[in-house]
Amino acid sequence: TVDNVPNCNCSCSSGTCQCIDCQVDSDCQANETCQQNKCVSNVTLVLFQNATRYSDGTSASSCKEYLDGKAGYPKATQNGAYWITANGKTFRSQCRINIDGGGWTLILKVDGSKSTFQYNKPIWTDGKTLNPTSFSLNLEEAKNDAFMHVSFKEVMVYFRDLPTYSSYGKVTFGLTASSMHSVISTNNYKAFDTPVGRSGWFGALNILKGVTASLQANCNREGINVRPNTSTEGVRIGIVGNEQNDCSTPDSYIGVGGTQNESNTEPTAGNLSKYGSSNGDQKTATFAFVYIR
Repeated sequence: TVDNVPNCNCSCSSGTCQCIDCQVDSDCQANETCQQNKCVSNVTLVLFQNATRYSDGTSASSCKEYLDGKAGYPKATQNGAYWITANGKTFRSQCRINIDGGGWTLILKVDGSKSTFQYNKPIWTDGKTLNPTSFSLNLEEAKNDAFMHVSFKEVMVYFRDLPTYSSYGKVTFGLTASSMHSVISTNNYKAFDTPVGRSGWFGALNILKGVTASLQANCNREGINVRPNTSTEGVRIGIVGNEQNDCSTPDSYIGVGGTQNESNTEPTAGNLSKYGSSNGDQKTATFAFVYIR
């Protein structure tokens, strides 16, 4: 040992000893060689069919694994499209590697002015993809395989204003699941592990160009499948409000997967408010990107 450090690969020179990674290749992990007493990966990150993967043909299980790296493999440093292999499925998704702490995997792109991701649509529960090759940050709606197959502990929702797409706001919250599909497909309410809070949702929208967020004063229930009453408003990922001092009949929401309970002009991503909401009636559609980590 060196200075009582166990399992030290020791190198000594002129009476001074230090711990080193390796002396020979066999001291290193598979896919590594020993170079100047350091284990160096032989594998690189390469582009394949418009997305990045490892040069040995394999891929990480999430964007977080690309960021953190694993034994014998390099760490990713750039945002972009990456190949992911999770739960026996290999697919492409967008990774935010060096923004917002990095390691975020894109699972959904939702245009709040359209009804594609309306609360009751099968897209939330059917286990099928939508435009799975649309893994860039364009305005094409998409649901990729990461929604069904990648586990996570955190969720981040980015809101972009429509129609100019010139400003954005975000919320981040804790939620642990084997996949987003495993949580949403139950149709049961699930609270976030760490809540955003009413002010957090307001802040994410108020920063958008031309947007003033609004909710009724009471209830303020947030989470997944937030619809206390099937005949009133709700949202798949977000927060709801009510004018009565309970959560029985909410009429307002901020989030993704809105109900469009009264008309298809209500946003499926963004903010719906009515019946005495804090900043009046609003029907604010946004474009939403949902990430997990």
